[in-house]
Amino acid sequence: MKFKALLVMPIALLLTGCVTSGNFNKLSSRVDALEGRVSSLEQVVYVKGQPSTPESFVVSKMEKTELSKKEIQTALKNAGFYNGPVDGVIGKKTRAAIRAFQKANGVKPDGVIGKKTETLLLKYLK
Repeated sequence: MKFKALLVMPIALLLTGCVTSGNFNKLSSRVDALEGRVSSLEQVVYVKGQPSTPESFVVSKMEKTELSKKEIQTALKNAGFYNGPVDGVIGKKTRAAIRAFQKANGVKPDGVIGKKTETLLLKYLK
């Protein structure tokens, strides 16, 4: 009886290891996929001087903007595209104004402040 237990125990451990390695491979590939997603999100640059909140995603990937949220709203207001309060909150109205401004200026209307949009907005801050 002891002999069977000694023989069965390593086989059971070996089989458990095989099952675990299959799960490990699945888990490893999922971790790799998540790391890729996180890496792409880390490339998003936030508005200067603002905490990284979901509203901060108004700026372009891989492009840094020097405009604060209030400056964006002020420029949009001066350009006639935003009529809300200049409170530094990038909400639905501000995003809609950004898209309308972009469309009117021949920029892809994605609601993202990239280099082209920033350059055009800077004209309305002066």
